[in-house]
Amino acid sequence: PSYKVLHGTKFLVDGFQYKSEDYKHYFLTHFHSDHYTGITKTWAFGNIYCTEETGRLVSHKLGVDKKYIKGISFNKTFEVEGVKVTFLDANHCPGSAIVLFEVKMPNGEIENILHTGDFRYHPSMKQYPHLEGKEISKLYLDNTFCNPEYTFPPQHEIIKQVKDIVRKENNGKTLFLFGTYVIGKEKILLEVSKQEGKPIGVTKEKFEILNCLDSIDQTKFTLDLTCTPFRAVSMGLLGFQSMMNLLEESNGKYTKVIGFRPTGWSQSKKSITYQNRGPTVFYSVAYSEHSSFNELRDCIDQLRPKEIIPTVDCDTPYKVSVSLKLINIKTNNKFLTFFFF
Repeated sequence: PSYKVLHGTKFLVDGFQYKSEDYKHYFLTHFHSDHYTGITKTWAFGNIYCTEETGRLVSHKLGVDKKYIKGISFNKTFEVEGVKVTFLDANHCPGSAIVLFEVKMPNGEIENILHTGDFRYHPSMKQYPHLEGKEISKLYLDNTFCNPEYTFPPQHEIIKQVKDIVRKENNGKTLFLFGTYVIGKEKILLEVSKQEGKPIGVTKEKFEILNCLDSIDQTKFTLDLTCTPFRAVSMGLLGFQSMMNLLEESNGKYTKVIGFRPTGWSQSKKSITYQNRGPTVFYSVAYSEHSSFNELRDCIDQLRPKEIIPTVDCDTPYKVSVSLKLINIKTNNKFLTFFFF
């Protein structure tokens, strides 16, 4: 698809399933499977440029030969075939990057092209030095929640609500489960651990992944599940039957289990909703690592790109038009140009 190929280059961004001899330079914005699909341990198609943390995960989890992995620090500009590239913090999962490409066009002009990967916009991004004064010609946008329905609160507000519940319910007889992905949702885990003075119990696989992440305080996690009532679990374990099974396996150590599923898809009129069945309580938490609808509007208002190229659910022109017309942002009294694929 056109949106996988960076304009004016032969670079593929998060498009590894389309690998071919036509491309020698590949960019991975973060280590989530819907973005690295196509990378296997036999990878030999060209360099994979990513952040250092993402690079370690590509090596550890996928077994890619390290000679193909080019891990670059945040905020360090490097060149690939004459194109200046800079990774900026995407506020998504550890190691995730927004990528700024400064591309020299055939007419000699430099176009600043910004690829958000997956990101959660934050006002602090206005102060990113590499974006100050830059006119963005094209914005490849994570439009996951490009719908007014999704206006969930800022992350710090949701984290506070989760911490308040934990503080109230942590009586020594309650087991707490926090849904996570391979990576992602670590902010909640770290804040709960800090407040309660106990580490978060994780599996060996999760612990090894966390050891690849310099940005994570490793002391907040443990393999010893007996020393803490807090556990990071896969989202699939957050069901009443699975939670009841864990309660029974505790042999009376715990009399209640509380599970938290943090995701923007749990959006409702309330930021946190719950259901209970006997000694099990399940909270749906509107905590997302993607930008809300309002944040997407704020991001576009800040960057004022000339063109927007959506990267999520954009396989037909109709889907693209519906998604982007919802934003309805104007720049200099002229509508932004939207690219449809």
